[in-house]
Order: sequence, then structure tokens, then C-alpha cells
Amino acid sequence: MQFKESFIINKHACAATMYPKVDNWDSESVDCCSWDGVECDQMTGLVIGLDLSSGCLYGSINSSSTLFRFLHLQKLNLAFNDCNHSVIPSALANLSMLMYLNLSSSVFSGQIPSEISKLYRLSSLNLTSLKKLHLSYVDVACPVPSVLANFSNLTSLYLEGCGLQVMFPSAIFQLPKLETIWLLRNLDLTGYLPEFSFSNNLKMFASIGKLDSMEFLGLGHCNFTGLVPSTLGNLPKFKFLDLAINSFMGSVPPTLGNLTKLNHLNLGSNSFKDVIPPELTNLTQLTHLYLQLNMLQGSVPSSLPRLEKLVFFYCDSNNLANNSLTGFDEFPIVLPWSQLHYLKLESNILQGSLPVPPMSTLFYSISNNSLSGEIPQLLCNVSSLSILDVSQNNLSGKMPLRLSNFSKQLSVLKMRSNNLQGPIPGGDPTSNLIVFPKFLDGKDKQASYMVENSDMTINAMEVPRSYAYSMTITNKGTEMHYTKIIRTLAGVDFSCNRFDREIPESIGNLKELHLLNFSNNNLVGGIPKAIGKLTNLEALDLSRNELEGKIPLELSIGLNFLEVLNLSHNHLTGLIPQGHQFDTFQSSCFEGNPGGCVENQC
Repeated sequence: MQFKESFIINKHACAATMYPKVDNWDSESVDCCSWDGVECDQMTGLVIGLDLSSGCLYGSINSSSTLFRFLHLQKLNLAFNDCNHSVIPSALANLSMLMYLNLSSSVFSGQIPSEISKLYRLSSLNLTSLKKLHLSYVDVACPVPSVLANFSNLTSLYLEGCGLQVMFPSAIFQLPKLETIWLLRNLDLTGYLPEFSFSNNLKMFASIGKLDSMEFLGLGHCNFTGLVPSTLGNLPKFKFLDLAINSFMGSVPPTLGNLTKLNHLNLGSNSFKDVIPPELTNLTQLTHLYLQLNMLQGSVPSSLPRLEKLVFFYCDSNNLANNSLTGFDEFPIVLPWSQLHYLKLESNILQGSLPVPPMSTLFYSISNNSLSGEIPQLLCNVSSLSILDVSQNNLSGKMPLRLSNFSKQLSVLKMRSNNLQGPIPGGDPTSNLIVFPKFLDGKDKQASYMVENSDMTINAMEVPRSYAYSMTITNKGTEMHYTKIIRTLAGVDFSCNRFDREIPESIGNLKELHLLNFSNNNLVGGIPKAIGKLTNLEALDLSRNELEGKIPLELSIGLNFLEVLNLSHNHLTGLIPQGHQFDTFQSSCFEGNPGGCVENQC
């Protein structure tokens, strides 16, 4: 009870599945062994286990804590609480019977006390019996002790987000029973991957047989460098390999194709070059393949359809890391991965016609490539799409009217900077306009970067997916890039094409729209009054068209959240509406119309 009183129950820090385990601890209770998280020896009645993980506890623990009076304690789990950055107490050495210790995600800080070496049941003096070391998000802020390489019985090492520094001892990778190494998010940790084979030069491994226990290796968000050794393919039990956001270089080893049990491969954000090895298509259990932000080139291997279980496929680029994939050799018109959810291939040099994703796809971005030809009618069958971005290509022809099939799911449709022409779907009163439902709460008006975050659970693993919205407006020959409106954005961007005819009145049906960009087209007629019904609209760009007539008064009355407006370079006439948001816009928003927008006139 004294130990309970040393903490504050912080229910606000509790997740939905967490609860304060000590709430039912009652000093008047006859038997403490019935309390949540307390385990007793059935013969002696002594407390031998405390599991207070995810218990909503907040407070510091020091060596004077009554916790260290439980001298018969064999198991102690304080994971996922908030110990207020207190130092890991050296008094842990008092718990000489301890066999299991879990302090992960418990907001400890400082170095691991050397007194832990006295826990002879947890480990011998050389810690050779230690099997699991889980200290994720304990801020140790120090180098990894090289003595860990002596833990010959170690099966799992979790040191994610520990502030590890300097060089990681490469010998640890070769511990014979090690199944999992989890070092993600240690930005100051350097190192390299050794050859994964038996070495007579290392005496400590003289009695070690084949290194075949490794299943999980997570080194993402560290600072490892060098080549990935081809002998990594000698570890047959691998299921998860994450080397993302490091400085690995050279070619992707073809021997990775030997890891036939692998279901997650993340090589993104490194400096890998040359082609995607066709041997990777041997990984038929693969569900996640991340190759983005490297310097890969050539075509997508024609045998890649063998990856029938693929759910996520990233191979995009940016200005700093340039993948240069040229196309899909010998692929069918519809890409073959029947379970695919997420396909991201933007900023390569893909040529040919627009590939059609499978029916299961939710996110499809293939912008900033060199694709040409018309938008395939088959794309209209992918009715599950939530985000579709085919902008900045050389696509031509008319938009298929059957794109209205997307109406139930689509949040973002981005087609800017192509050569599309004809009417915007919806101009024909007999056809359906593309209708976008809200995809998050429209009531959330907190300004933040325009990013859609929606986590997905694939094979019991949480997979974050995000998409950064933006709006580029050209004014006086200068492009202005808007990236901060609200995060619950639904947008339509048809800018920089050759659409003609009138904007359909049915545009007013897009009730949840936050961004509308029809700039740089050949649209004619007047601005529809129905745009004033888009009460959630925050950005409207109709500039550089052939629009004429007056600016509807309904825009100034109905668009109370409008932050970005550009109606310049059209043929608009008459007074600029006054009041509400229209009083905040500069005259440059209306320039290039007859009369030059002088003294509130266009």
C-alpha cells in the first residue's frame, strides 16, 4: 500500500485499453494475492510477481521505494507507465530472486546501473543466462555496452528510442540464439552490418554453430552505413527486416531473395543504387515492400507479380533521393497484386500508359512521372480508392465520366499538370458528378499541416499511412505553395490541364470539399453560384481560365472559412463582393480581369 501511495493515478494518460490496476488494492482486504497485478507463491503466500504494466501510474521511483522490500520477487513489469524520467534505481540489486524485468516505455532516464549485474538469477556475473533485454524508450543516452556480445543466451534485444550513441558492437548481431534486434529511432547510433557467417577469427564464437535464429531485425531511423552484406541472406528464419532511413549504399543484395519467410522488407531512405534485383520476387510471403527514396533505376522486374500477398509497395522519390524506375516490363494492364492496399510510385521516370491498380487499392499515387495516353476506363472499376494522384504526367484525352464510381470512398483526386481536356464530369445533367464524402470530422477546425493520417492494421501490425495535401497557386508568375490549412481536408485539383466548357452547377453537391483548384484551364461561362454552398471550403483557385460575368454574391456570404482565393486572369466584371472573408483578400487575387480590380471593381 505504501508503494501504491508513492504514485499518482493519471487516468488522462491511459489509452482506451488501459486501466489503473492498483485501484482495487485495499488495505482492508484479507488477501493481497487477489489484487490485480499481484502474483503469489501458492505454497508460501509470498509475493513473487508484480505486473503493473499499462497501469496509468505516474511518479518517480528511487532506491528508498518500498518496492525493494519484496525480496522474493521473481517477476517485475512496470512497462508503459510514466516514471517521470527518474534514474533506474540501483536498489534493483536487492531483488536477488528476480528472473524477469520489463521497464520498457516507462519513462526512465540515465544509464543502466551496474548493480543489475548482481541479479544472478536474471543473469550470471557475465549475464550469460539473460534471454530478453527490453528497454525501449528508456532514455539511457549512452553507448551500447560491448559486454552484451557475451550474452550467448539472448533471444531478443529491444532498445528502440533509447538515445543510443556511438558505434553499435557488430558482434551482437552474431549471437547464436538472437531472434530479434530492435534498435529503431536511435539517430546517434552508428554501425555497420557484419558478414553473417561462421568466423574462425572470433574466438568467442568458436563453439557457435550455424547462425539461424534471427527472425526480426529493426535498424530504422539510425545512422548505419556501408554495404548490406550478401551473407544476410543466409539467415533462413527472417520474417521482418527494416533498414530504413540509414546510409546504406551499394546494390540491394540479390541474396535477400533467399529469405523466403520474409513478410516485411523496408530498405527505404538509403543510398541503394542499380536495379531492383529480380531475386526479390522469390519472397512470396512478402506483404510490405518499401524501396522509396533511394537511387534505384531500370524497370520493375517482370516477375514481381509473383508477390501475390503484397499489401504495401513504395518506390517513390524526392529531390534528394532519386529512384529512376522507367516502367513495368511485360505487366498486364491491371497490376496483379490482388491484396494491394497502398501503391506509391511518384517521382520516377515511368513511361507508357497509366497502370491500373487492383480492385483492393485504397491509396494510389503515381504523380510526377512521364506517363502518357488516356486515362484507362478500367481505372473507374477501382471503386475502393480513397486517394488518387496522377498529377504531373503527360496524360491526355477526356476524363472518363465513370469516375463517379469513386463517389463513396474518394477523399482526394489530384490530376493537375497533365493535358486532359473536355468537360469536367458533371457538366451533363444526366451524368453523376464525382461526390466526395467527408472522411474525418468536418467539426475539427484546428489548423495543422494538410496530412491525412490513417493507420491500418495488417497481419496484426500497425502500419501508418499518410498523404500530404497541398495547393499551388501561380500569381504574377510566382508559384505559391500552400501546405497549412486543416488536416481533415477533402480536395479536388484539376489544375494545369485543358478542360473547357462551363463549371457545372452540380459542383455545389460537394458539401465536404475543403480545396477546389480548377486553375490554368480553358473553362468558360460564369462562376456557379452553387460554389457558395461549399461552406467548408478553405481554398478556391479558378485563376487563368476564360470565366466571365460577375463574382456571385453567394461566395462572400457562404464561404466563411475561405483562407485562399485566386480569381485572377479571367474575364470577370462588376463589383467585388464585400464582407466576411472577402474583406481579407488583396487585390492581387482579382488582377488580370477587365478593369484591373481598381477600387473594388473588376
